[in-house]
Amino acid sequence: MSIMPDATMVHNGDRSSSQANLRRRDCIPGGTPARRKMQARICLTWRGAMQITAAMECWARDMSDVKCQPTPVVQSARAQSPRPGIDWLLVLVLAALIALCDPSRSHAQEVWFGPPEPGKFFAGPPDWHETFEPHSPWRIARTHTQAFLFNSGYFEIPLEEDQKRVAAYLREHNIAVALGVQAVAWRSDTDCGHGEEGYYDPREAAFVAAKLHRLGITPKYIQMDGPLWFGHFDPNSRACQTSVEDVVRRSELILKPFLATFPNVELGDVEPIVNLTSQPNWQALYEDFKSRLEASIGKRLSFLQFDVDWRNPAWPEHVRLGSEFARQAGMKVGVIYNGDGSDTSAVAWIKHAMQNYERIESGLGIVPDQAIFATWDHYPVHLLPETSDSAHTYLIDQYLVPRSKITAERTTTGVRGTLTDAQGHPVPDAPIDVRTLGVSLSRPVPVQTVSGVVPPNAKSAIIGIRINTECFCAGPNDILLGDITYQESAGGKVFHTVHPPAKAPSGGPASADSISVQTATIAGTDAVRLKVPADLHYGSNSPDFAVTPGARFTFQAPLGSINGQGMYGSIALIWFDQNSKGLFRTDLRLPPDSEPVGSVRTDSAGSFAFSGVAPDRSENHPFELIFPGSHQLRPAYLDIR
Repeated sequence: MSIMPDATMVHNGDRSSSQANLRRRDCIPGGTPARRKMQARICLTWRGAMQITAAMECWARDMSDVKCQPTPVVQSARAQSPRPGIDWLLVLVLAALIALCDPSRSHAQEVWFGPPEPGKFFAGPPDWHETFEPHSPWRIARTHTQAFLFNSGYFEIPLEEDQKRVAAYLREHNIAVALGVQAVAWRSDTDCGHGEEGYYDPREAAFVAAKLHRLGITPKYIQMDGPLWFGHFDPNSRACQTSVEDVVRRSELILKPFLATFPNVELGDVEPIVNLTSQPNWQALYEDFKSRLEASIGKRLSFLQFDVDWRNPAWPEHVRLGSEFARQAGMKVGVIYNGDGSDTSAVAWIKHAMQNYERIESGLGIVPDQAIFATWDHYPVHLLPETSDSAHTYLIDQYLVPRSKITAERTTTGVRGTLTDAQGHPVPDAPIDVRTLGVSLSRPVPVQTVSGVVPPNAKSAIIGIRINTECFCAGPNDILLGDITYQESAGGKVFHTVHPPAKAPSGGPASADSISVQTATIAGTDAVRLKVPADLHYGSNSPDFAVTPGARFTFQAPLGSINGQGMYGSIALIWFDQNSKGLFRTDLRLPPDSEPVGSVRTDSAGSFAFSGVAPDRSENHPFELIFPGSHQLRPAYLDIR
């Protein structure tokens, strides 16, 4: 049995299982008078119950850990024995008590941890080995982790002693093994798919299945890596783009050795959002894929997880669509909570990941069945300790803090609303920050910047503007764009400027919903205001210019969103080799903009009201409301449009 760490005792990432600050009313969710009376009586003993639960958890998991000592709540011969057996009747009573006192789900039922493990081309995090030592400093995160996610490549390398040690540690702490596999078989008679994400050699799959069996490692879950996306939809020229029927045949080849060796394994899928959910008729195609695969292998797909492109401003709507679809299909919903490659430090990556799960669970009201904490980015570097805000396990700890929720509505003069905890209890005397969504027309346009090193085989580049195209996205764009600049340093001297378009493309429909380009001067900066509706797209390319291989470069532009939705697309720096063959692109992306306009505090009933908007904003301009969180509660976000 797991318990929630007490958020009231959190200071700088440290937690205690004491419930000393828990108030009686926080235990009572409502119901009939008789039920409320019963709950009040039960919850008076909540602190003692949680101490008993913590002690029992120690008996079951961590008696060897010097930090885990049963609190002497029950003075009995059983409690004083050196290794007491668990009184399962007491467990059931405590489970019922906890269910009564905390009827709402504060976070996902399953927490998966998937840090980058050692592999063929990566040594793994520097504290990988320490993570699986007896007293490794991630006890809270470990206690609440149900599954540890490995890529199958980890078991392809000859690290059997490490693999057995890691598996034994997970077994000791009741953490299941989840195995991620590239689920589309490549074929020897064609080049497509070889070495590409989503594709796998069936011989390697058979090798890994046999090795796991030989090592005594039984996975509870197999997570397929986007077979429908990578096998059928992926526009990459090296992907196979084969039929749904062929994807099923290829996936069966990969799954067959695993299912034969581990017939009780739970099978599921992870697909990219918004890539998959932007495709026409994707729901029908996924249902076809799912039904064909289930019939072929004789096992149902039990979960559907989402790998979200957080830089795409359309992601919230696509997470909602994907979650609704999965639940209607009878599948558990999972979301990978992470940052992305644009984060410049481990702390920034952690904060970004926290913001993402708050926006899904608090802002959208979607609490997944599975929360997966994984990374494929450079950050975070370290897994430990869980008290460090730059460590991967810290993210799990913060996720375990109870949720909060903002409900609000627009008024004639501003906005009013209420802040509650996960059980619906009001949160008094709490700050609510109010921000307007979108940039101000009276302030300089914010400058978006990306920097890096020129590819060693690059000889030239072009700068392209892509809106509602080449991004798996579409939405209403209302942006300000200034001069786009490319500048080299540390090995290069190239400086290149591209001016934004001065007029709309000709030949399109002349209507209020067509593309609009207007020149403007914003706080002394020349810019254009570019409007592209959701059902149209805009693209342009600059002439090519020479670049210096290996030089440092900075790519930037004044770029802001007036409607607060960001930019559905990117400003792209596209690299070419000496034969004018495209290599890849470096994108300037625009997340939704917001600016602070004030702050209020909730009253004793958790209510708040804010009047007035910024001088240059209309009364119906969208707002963002933010509760920054506390030691007791996670932050909350809400957009008012």
